[in-house]
Amino acid sequence: MLNTKNVQFQTRPSVDDSRRNSSSDEPKLTWRRILQLAKPVWFSPNRPENMRLCIIIRFLTLCCRAYLSIWITYPLKDMTTGLNTRDEAKFYEALNVFIFIVCIWCPLSATDQYMNWVVKIKWRRFLSAYLMKRYFENNNFFKLLDKPSLDNPGMRICDDVDRFTDSLLWILVTQWNQLLKVCGFTYVLLSIAPQIVPFLSIYALGGTALVVYIFAPKLAEFNMHQLIDTANFRGGLIRARENAESIAFYRAGNHEKHWSTERLYILLAHLKQLAGWDAMTKFVLYAFTWIAEGAPYVILAPPYFRKEIEFGIIMQAEQAFNAILRGTTILLKDLNFVTQMTQTAKRILAVIDQFDKEEGKFANISGARRVKRGTDKFKALELIIEDDSEDLEAPSPRITIDDIQASLCAPKPVCPRQGSVVQHTHGNELKIDNLCLQIPNTHHKLGQNLNLNVTKGESLLIVGPSGVGKSSLLRAVCGLWPAHSGKIQMPEQENLMFLPQNAYIPQIPLEQNTLKAQLLFPRAFAENTDEEMNATLKSVNLAHLMTEERGLYTCQDWRKQLSGGEKQRLAMARLLLAQPKMAFLDESTSALDDANEALLYNTLQKDKASYVSVGHRKELVKYHSHILELSPGGKWELRPSPQYTGDKTEL
Repeated sequence: MLNTKNVQFQTRPSVDDSRRNSSSDEPKLTWRRILQLAKPVWFSPNRPENMRLCIIIRFLTLCCRAYLSIWITYPLKDMTTGLNTRDEAKFYEALNVFIFIVCIWCPLSATDQYMNWVVKIKWRRFLSAYLMKRYFENNNFFKLLDKPSLDNPGMRICDDVDRFTDSLLWILVTQWNQLLKVCGFTYVLLSIAPQIVPFLSIYALGGTALVVYIFAPKLAEFNMHQLIDTANFRGGLIRARENAESIAFYRAGNHEKHWSTERLYILLAHLKQLAGWDAMTKFVLYAFTWIAEGAPYVILAPPYFRKEIEFGIIMQAEQAFNAILRGTTILLKDLNFVTQMTQTAKRILAVIDQFDKEEGKFANISGARRVKRGTDKFKALELIIEDDSEDLEAPSPRITIDDIQASLCAPKPVCPRQGSVVQHTHGNELKIDNLCLQIPNTHHKLGQNLNLNVTKGESLLIVGPSGVGKSSLLRAVCGLWPAHSGKIQMPEQENLMFLPQNAYIPQIPLEQNTLKAQLLFPRAFAENTDEEMNATLKSVNLAHLMTEERGLYTCQDWRKQLSGGEKQRLAMARLLLAQPKMAFLDESTSALDDANEALLYNTLQKDKASYVSVGHRKELVKYHSHILELSPGGKWELRPSPQYTGDKTEL
């Protein structure tokens, strides 16, 4: 269970020291939190199918391999003694046992490796599915845009989950395997050469603790830098590809090259520092290992010369000594790997913590993290918490657009302070009561004490100079903008449709990226017929996109294929097919000609749909029943469109 009680937050730089001046809330990493991140794959009722069985098989094969690695030292001892004493019978008898063990070892090792892949794939799918679920629900992917300190959440879900599952699985499995070997070979040493055990214990454990204390912090630091810098470098190249046309028009290739090169140099600078510390770690480790290589011979030489032990015992002791040394120093050999695991875990936990903050799962009170009560023990990695239900205030009397006149838009009461709660409810119309908008963490006011009601068949055009909050008002209504205070009532989500200025064309695998799939986005299971879609495409002048052979099932890379105007017409076709009760259009006809613009609004009016538009073109006034004009300082005026048209010549 991901227990979130008493987790302290610390501030640390998020980018290179020369450029990383912003701080972020990072979770304090402990082994307990790492294991809590891993526990649901075993305990959750939603764990992958047969996950426990796969893990059990994996650990049983490790036990068998550990036993075989101990057993095989005995025939090796007898083979060495047989050669030393020229005892042919003893040699071949031991050789037969050795071959038998190898015949078991090889398929067992292959099975172990295959089960390692099975467990890793199942675990990665489980954790990635959980993170993607939370990333795409409640518009968290949009809200994280306002958190620049949380760099590259997509990379964390993709790359960091892979590294975390791979490295933590390696640690758990390797440590279990080495623990079995250490216990087994310690027993072997105690039975054949007990005088080696005290030296081995002090040398191995003491040396390991010293190296970890000196090198682990630096390796962890530069591994974190490597993860962040790699994500920034890769993300910059991806953004350049996505905006290639705009960059080309601006002739900004050298500009993008400059910043990409700088990100590369930052990455390489940290890699050089990581290489230095990694090399020093390896130097100490190799010296530590080679010094230990001669220890069994030095310790056992005197009793051998006194003929108290056989030569094979020296060889067996040397193998046991090295096996124990490997078991106690395994973290040293892959310390870089271990620190990489801890840093990827930290980045994943930071994403989960941010999801919780956005969804109100916990509040940061006096530095301590407190979780709402009523936590479901296993759902969503043990941290999906049902929101406490609260009674909403009684609805205020209905106010229609016609009831609100410009004369009533005099100075309003002061909005509540930051932190007030905006109440969102559902109804058959859009109703806004005393809504206050303000840019977060500033005193810049947008709309103040806004009241309006858009009933069925009515329409509203939002106008005003740039920067007064026209698009922000739409975002607040749709729950994407953190409004200051007020109440918002609107139809259910399935009865709404939002058309942004930049029409979104989802990236779908080419063989499935049909024109029909783009038309029905995001209503994947819509029941529109092919005839309806064909007619709609013709009405918006997009019929030329269909080939004669495949029609609606024509496949293209539509993101690159369509022009800006064609993308807006495609979005218009989606709206016409969806026939929502209410539509929001954020300058979504800016690239359309007059005929297509008229087609869109006339169709909405014919279907008696309510719609709210943001625009600058005065031609839009005739398609709307009312005009909301926003002004600097949070002022606003609401008028019927005929009255507004008489007073204004342009928007």
